[in-house]
Amino acid sequence: MRVIVLFCLITFLACDVFFGVNTKGANYEYFYPVSMMEHDNDEYITVWNYIDTKISGYPSLYVIMTDGSGGKIWSRKLLDGKSTDMIKTINGEYLITGSEYSSNFLTLSKLDKNFNLIWKSKYVSNSFHDYYHEATKLIETDDKGFIVLGYNSRHTHIFSKVNGLILKCNINGEVIKELVLEWIPTDIIKSHDSQGYIVIGENNFIKITDEIDIVLKQTFSHLILLINYSNLGYKTIGVKKIDDSSHEVHITEINVEGEIISSKRITSVNDENMFNILKGVQYEEDIFIIANDNRTETPLISAYMIDLNGNYKWKRIFENSQTAAIKYLDNKNYALLLEGLRFFKLSNSGDILFEKIIDK
Repeated sequence: MRVIVLFCLITFLACDVFFGVNTKGANYEYFYPVSMMEHDNDEYITVWNYIDTKISGYPSLYVIMTDGSGGKIWSRKLLDGKSTDMIKTINGEYLITGSEYSSNFLTLSKLDKNFNLIWKSKYVSNSFHDYYHEATKLIETDDKGFIVLGYNSRHTHIFSKVNGLILKCNINGEVIKELVLEWIPTDIIKSHDSQGYIVIGENNFIKITDEIDIVLKQTFSHLILLINYSNLGYKTIGVKKIDDSSHEVHITEINVEGEIISSKRITSVNDENMFNILKGVQYEEDIFIIANDNRTETPLISAYMIDLNGNYKWKRIFENSQTAAIKYLDNKNYALLLEGLRFFKLSNSGDILFEKIIDK
């Protein structure tokens, strides 16, 4: 199984805004899903950005342990600041990326197996110290450090500038090398030869080493979501803009040398809401994709199932959310988290097996 998490450029540029109407229990509490991961023995960690407007308008990391049916086992409010990604390390600890609203700093944190803070580090580029920084994706490296994808941005009435970032961090969260890009990286996976990592974003496909040196670079179109496809190479999914009012979703096969083998449009009855691809999870021959469309008056999440050849299977629309998290469970069933602590269990055919509101 391969889990893919990504954030499109639209999400990047709206980094300081949360969308949707999402209340749980009281009309001043808001929960926005970040991720979901397996813990142990049919237990799952659900990760949320939590805002209590009676205290402040700023988010905090909120973790709820659930069973496979969304039943609460325990919950804890952990870190202040917005969280954007969370992974479990090889030794069972947790790495978290995010940002601070009180500064321009990108944040990196590590928790132990019991969710106690080990360290929290902050980073801002020396060349762009007055820019807002945010980490969006991370992967653990063989040297027990990690690589972080992100961006920095500055917007004034005179100019607007956004840079992509790739950071190499040591085991203590210290940034030891930085790559500043003219494009925003959206996904990263281990390469087939285990000698580096594949990174994509916008029109770019690169291979980097553990030290984030670029050893291969190709330029294509509409690359957003990356899939490790057997030993034949990689597959990407992206949105190709046709004009201001229309777009196409494509799946592209790329070999290990970075050459395009094939590309085709993913067609459906109506793919207009697949405007901003958020996340995806692959299991065997199927890819479950979550997208939103912030052009609509009512916030919408579109859930799509396609196969590895790009054949459309089904789509289901969920209202009143523009953020989501997904996780493969078992028996070809999937969990979907939506704003407001909403938990859905979906079958491989798109049927809603059950839904509930997770207790906070």
